[in-house]
Amino acid sequence: MVVIRRMAVAVWLAGGIACPAARAIPPEVPFSSRAWETDDGLPHGGVNAVLRREDGFLWIATQGGLVRFDGMEFVQKRSPLLSDARSSRVIDIIEENPRTMLAACDTSGLVRLEEGGLSVHPLSASLGSGRRILSLFHESADVFWVLCSDRELWRWDHGSAVRFPPTEHVYTSAPSSFVRMTDGSVLLTRGDGLERFQKGLLAPVTGIPERSIIVSICHGGGAWVASPDRLLKLDGDAISVSDAAVPWLGTPPAVMLEDHEHALWIGTKFRGLFRREGDVIRPMDTSHARITSLSEDADGNIWAGTAGGGLNRFQHARFQLLGEKEGWMSDIVGSVCEDGKGRLWFGNTNLGLRQVGEGRFLAAPPVAGWPHKAMPIRTDAAGSVWVGINNRLGRLDPDSGTMESIAIPSLGSLHVIFTDRRNRVWVGGDFGGLLRVEDGSKQRLFGADDGFTGLQIRSMEEDARGTLWIGTEQGEIFEHRGDGFIRHAEAEGLRGSAVRSIVADADGTLWVGTGGGGLFVRRNERFTSIGEEQGLPDDVISQLLDDGAGALWFGASRALYRVKKSELLDCAAGRVAGVHPVRFGEGDDLPNFSAAANYQPSCWRTRAGTLCFVSRKGLVIADPSVAPHEARALQVHLDKLVADGRALPPGVAKVPSSARKIEFQFTAPTFTSPEKVRYRYRLTGLDAEWSEPTATRSATYSPLKPGRYRFEVAACDSNLVWSPLVTSLPIEIVPAWWETWWARVLAVVVSGALLVVAVRYWSHQRLKARLLQLESGRRLQNERARIARDLHDGLGAGLTQVGMMAEELAEEGGGVEEMKSYSAGIAGRVRDLARDLDAAVWSVSPKNDTLAALCGYICQYAIEYFRETPVRCLVHVAPDIPAVALSPEDRHHLFLIAKEILNNVLKHAGASQVILSMGPEEADFVIAFEDNGRGFPSTTAPDRHGLENIRERVAAVGGVMDLRSSGEGTAIRIRLSSFPLAEKPLSSH
Repeated sequence: MVVIRRMAVAVWLAGGIACPAARAIPPEVPFSSRAWETDDGLPHGGVNAVLRREDGFLWIATQGGLVRFDGMEFVQKRSPLLSDARSSRVIDIIEENPRTMLAACDTSGLVRLEEGGLSVHPLSASLGSGRRILSLFHESADVFWVLCSDRELWRWDHGSAVRFPPTEHVYTSAPSSFVRMTDGSVLLTRGDGLERFQKGLLAPVTGIPERSIIVSICHGGGAWVASPDRLLKLDGDAISVSDAAVPWLGTPPAVMLEDHEHALWIGTKFRGLFRREGDVIRPMDTSHARITSLSEDADGNIWAGTAGGGLNRFQHARFQLLGEKEGWMSDIVGSVCEDGKGRLWFGNTNLGLRQVGEGRFLAAPPVAGWPHKAMPIRTDAAGSVWVGINNRLGRLDPDSGTMESIAIPSLGSLHVIFTDRRNRVWVGGDFGGLLRVEDGSKQRLFGADDGFTGLQIRSMEEDARGTLWIGTEQGEIFEHRGDGFIRHAEAEGLRGSAVRSIVADADGTLWVGTGGGGLFVRRNERFTSIGEEQGLPDDVISQLLDDGAGALWFGASRALYRVKKSELLDCAAGRVAGVHPVRFGEGDDLPNFSAAANYQPSCWRTRAGTLCFVSRKGLVIADPSVAPHEARALQVHLDKLVADGRALPPGVAKVPSSARKIEFQFTAPTFTSPEKVRYRYRLTGLDAEWSEPTATRSATYSPLKPGRYRFEVAACDSNLVWSPLVTSLPIEIVPAWWETWWARVLAVVVSGALLVVAVRYWSHQRLKARLLQLESGRRLQNERARIARDLHDGLGAGLTQVGMMAEELAEEGGGVEEMKSYSAGIAGRVRDLARDLDAAVWSVSPKNDTLAALCGYICQYAIEYFRETPVRCLVHVAPDIPAVALSPEDRHHLFLIAKEILNNVLKHAGASQVILSMGPEEADFVIAFEDNGRGFPSTTAPDRHGLENIRERVAAVGGVMDLRSSGEGTAIRIRLSSFPLAEKPLSSH
């Protein structure tokens, strides 16, 4: 749980609590504190030690482990050496050298921490197993001290260890401490007074009888020594006792630290924490009364570890809220101003008029007529305080306490009192008219006759020329020139929002805060608005103050924030699109600020430069100069490089190109408003510009192309000042083998070779297609020539024969029987011609270019051929003849073979029966012809030329003919051994 406390104001002096007249008391320096406990991420509420490293991180040793802190997040160190409940108890932590740290663990002994991980330090072997370490001290690089629980002391010096046994009368319950003096000696306490190590010898320091003491360096020279009863100063051999009585009387001090401002911090065992400045010692609120460690960081913050309240931080308060604890009485309005003597005055309806001092609202003096209601209020050059009480005006002399009531015209409820450079007092209220009072009594009321028509006056300001500006609730601004007024309104760009506050610059720029319209800037006699769209946190601006350092402070309904005037002017001129305010909130000890409105002045800049704002919770006092973090440029640290959810080992900056998500995790350690830190980053080689500022402490990139990149990141602090320190990490996206240069060269070579092969193959295929086309054309010509030849030889000769027979019939004119004979011959010849014609037509049809179609046609032809003859034709065809393709030439040859054989059977065999068989046989296809005729010897076969033609045609189709003939008949078997011969491509024709 985060705890925010304001420091106590009790002052401890010699002899107890002193009154202001007893001695001069330095003013209390306001501090704010915050505590981090287990709910905030600490592994344990018991903090044993705090170490600040040069990189800005805090390392915290707790009862539950070792953690690193950057101001926002605790990151616990994981290791087998810190794995269980006992070993994770880290007693102390110091720096061994700039690269390594040392941690004293409950059971693991002395552990060395380096970038690669944790390991047991060589000195642990000398200490012995199970030896509990009480504390560690860093003397110089690679030189350190180890104090064991039995008060045995060891000194390690670059690999060499020296043992110092405990003294005879050691008090083991006493606190221990070490300090390195400017002369190189070491002062230490371990339960038996003060000891000094010098030139290799350890000896007691005489003159300090107490055993239970602690020691700390004094930056002005010498050392501080604190005991349960007193505070001493050791300078050489001289010992002096501080005049201040110790408020921890009887309680052993545990730790002590002198900060960079020479203030001394003392933490006790059960009385809490104290801060000594001069001779004044003040208690500091902590989350636990037992203080275990003290440390100061680079920003000047003080860190206190406690035994049960976690980690406490103390820093100079930039803001003080004077609320009910400081004497404020609840009200939602108020007014504040400062007189010529530097006295701060505050007034509201419940508290009345009060002076502010010593960090609170002082009590009202018992003076008759002292105003118990006062709002608004204003001081003049004579030191008087002008007070508005409803519709009455009064003037108070603070020195005498006398109150003068001044009769004024009816202005309604008074809201604004203003004094100009001529010490004239201007008063405005809800009714019409503006009153001016001179010399304490001379009055003039300005109204419509003077050009002033405003109602409900809410703000006034005088510029460098002495011109008075008046703002009203209706959104009007009146400029007082001479004895008249000029009204400024919407025509000049001023929208009708209530004018709550006005600030005039020496160069004539006018800044106007409104109750809903944002900020208006008047330059060159023109108003320009800047609001939430341009980046302001709130458009309701009730208070405006110039801090004298180039910035405007805005008291708004939801926030207190600051913006550089140069940035506002650039935005008003259109040179930038927006502004970047610095908003103050809980991290600045100013939670839930809401400005009071309607009565002016409700904000004030004092002569000392502090800024006062009246809020709904009290009076807020801001010190613009308190910004210690601005003195140190933020350095971003890259924590992890994560690829696809897997953290790469430290130092590895090579990422495989297969990574789909690459994440850079980073942080900038700071302990003053760390929540306001913003980051910008870029990946050179990919990003041309910086990213937009973001509070996110990581950057993610999608898959990157192989190559070399550089990740760069920078941070700006809570004042929006960008650090000149840019952290970078070169990374290489390692290509897969197919993404390497040699693979690409190989790919180009292979692609070229494939292209050559492809071109060659394409050319070959094109040539082949051309040859096939030519071959197809040749075959087509041959087929045409064959068809023409067949038609000429068959059909032409037949028709000639028919014609001659018809002529003979006509010339001879014989008997009826003779005419019948001639007619029958002609009819038979015509049928033969029809079959030849049908065969020619069938042969040229592409749909018949299959083996099955050929077999079917031969069967049909044979049956038709022998239909009107004495020869009986039997056909046997296998049912599973494949419908494979045949070339026209093969089909023609096979058909003519069958035709020739059937013709020989009919004309020469004298057979009464012929059997035609067709079908597959093993791997071949067989066409068989068998008749029962008279046969013939193969050597004297009739029509040998026809038989030779058959053999040639069989050979042309890749077949073998087997001829067997006897007196009982002839058998011809044609075996097509290349079956299925239709695997030959079907030629186009």
